[in-house]
Amino acid sequence: HFSRGQVDAEFSRAIDEVNRATEPFKRIHFFVTRRDPFNMTSSRKVRRSQVADEARAEYLRKLART
Repeated sequence: HFSRGQVDAEFSRAIDEVNRATEPFKRIHFFVTRRDPFNMTSSRKVRRSQVADEARAEYLRKLART
């Protein structure tokens, strides 16, 4: 039972550690955490366009905070 801020902080710490050891073009610049399962099609495939739209909205919210 971690708060969203705690999860984001731990992910950020891990990503910073990985980014120090990787080439600049391979570095992680952005991530989104989810609590809910992905929306699936009837054949159990992830609806990627919907995930991209949700991620884009979260990305813009994170940009606005910085």
